[in-house]
Amino acid sequence: MVIDAGKSIERKIEVADKESLVYISFGMDEDEEKDINVQFFKYDSITNKWLNIFAQDNVDFSGGPNKIILYAKEPGLYRIVFDNSHSWIYKRKILYRFVFMKPLEDN
Repeated sequence: MVIDAGKSIERKIEVADKESLVYISFGMDEDEEKDINVQFFKYDSITNKWLNIFAQDNVDFSGGPNKIILYAKEPGLYRIVFDNSHSWIYKRKILYRFVFMKPLEDN
């Protein structure tokens, strides 16, 4: 996915099971500038607002891909935002993957 200079791109994901783990891995092409801002939100259906769960500015990719593991206490709609609005010239190419790990059921 390519993010133009001065823009951001978001992806929404739905977590079906409570107490799940959300594993996010993301990286950049080697030829790209090595920074971007990342935010992760959960939708609150009571207030009809997105609640910020995680934010990191100027994520460094010099050591390779980044990983975020978040605990999704409740099922619901989540949103990740890759933000390149701080750049006036350079686009960014982001490679990403989501993995959901639901809790084991007691037998």
